[in-house]
Amino acid sequence: MGSLRRDVRIIGLIGSAHFVSHFFQLALPPLFPLLRESFGVSYVELGLLMSLFFAASGLGQTGAGFLVDHLGARRVLLGGMALLSGATAVAGVVPAFWLLLPVAVLLGLGNSVFHPADYSIFNTAVSPERLGRAYGVHGSRRSWSGWRTPSTGACRSSPWGWPGLPPLSPCRRSAAPSMTAVVANRGAPPPCTVSRGTSLSS
Repeated sequence: MGSLRRDVRIIGLIGSAHFVSHFFQLALPPLFPLLRESFGVSYVELGLLMSLFFAASGLGQTGAGFLVDHLGARRVLLGGMALLSGATAVAGVVPAFWLLLPVAVLLGLGNSVFHPADYSIFNTAVSPERLGRAYGVHGSRRSWSGWRTPSTGACRSSPWGWPGLPPLSPCRRSAAPSMTAVVANRGAPPPCTVSRGTSLSS
């Protein structure tokens, strides 16, 4: 039996990181009516932002998996969270719609790291008898972000206008990268090959 306290800490931290992933996925859609009015674009053009985001995220996951194998899940996860936070902040200050298009690609690339990195950390750092619960908590955070993000966007868009949500989101979620750093320093095991045959290199 592995350490219950250690497993709970790792599951909670990685679950929080997954929450952040889906929080940022939904950061812009609730603001589409305001973006449409501000930039004078159609909903089709706004939909292109999300298409670029999810295309970059989906295609990037394979590359993220290779990076996890070569650089280590912890480094890749922290790097992806930093890229996601930074790109979201930039989205709140761009002066033209077309500048949001490359930002959407950066957002997608930052988002692409979560599943490869999260599962690698779970498989190497969580006791086998608690892996099912780890994946359950991990998946539930996606649903939690689904109701939390739109309400956050609606509240912030009123006093600050549409740019109010993206720049403040990294500030609001800054605790998650810090918590995940604990996994890098204390939660996850040092680089090694574990008995189940899965390695977490760094």
